This record gives sequence, C-alpha cells and structure tokens, in this order.
Amino acid sequence: MFSILLSISSQAQISKVEGTITDINTGSKISSASIQIVELSKTIAADIEGHFSINLDVSKSYSFRVSSVGYRTKLIDEIKPTANQILTVTNTGVPVWSTGLDGGTF
Repeated sequence: MFSILLSISSQAQISKVEGTITDINTGSKISSASIQIVELSKTIAADIEGHFSINLDVSKSYSFRVSSVGYRTKLIDEIKPTANQILTVTNTGVPVWSTGLDGGTF
C-alpha cells in the first residue's frame, strides 16, 4: 500500500499540488511512481524521494491514478485544489506481492 500527502497552494486560478508517495506499511518513499491526472490525460513521475508537483486549475476536480512497480494501481477521486489548503490523501492500494485479487498470497 502507499499513501500520498498533498500540499496545495494557490495563485490566481492555478494551484500547485505537491505530494509524496510512500508505502503505507513501511513509510518508505516510493521513487519513480507514476501519477496520472486522468482528466488531463497527463502523467507525471515522482522523483527519487517520492515527491511530485503539478499546477492545476482550481475550478476543477481531478482524479489521480497512482502506480508503481510492485504495487496495485489506485484511483483517487475528487482531488480539488483550493487556495491555502493542505490535503492529505491516503492510498489504500495493496502491494502486488502481499495479496492477490482472490485474497490469496503471491
């Protein structure tokens, strides 16, 4: 599992959304995770420390599809950037190596 901590700061109609992708079980940062902003058909990559940032329009809501090798892909809906807001989103995705879709262990 991994989690995302998002910090949002705003200027005019654009907000900078920053986050860190971490393993929810160990707290380790997940380097090179992919974050797809579904509505924009745009994918960005987390750096070696699991950090990412992107500028987004404050008048819209976004869905992030987070993926990384060894983890199940997770869709996080309704991310809405606003002025002066810190948003924490916990991704409850399961590591591929721990639990299968049928509840079995890989």
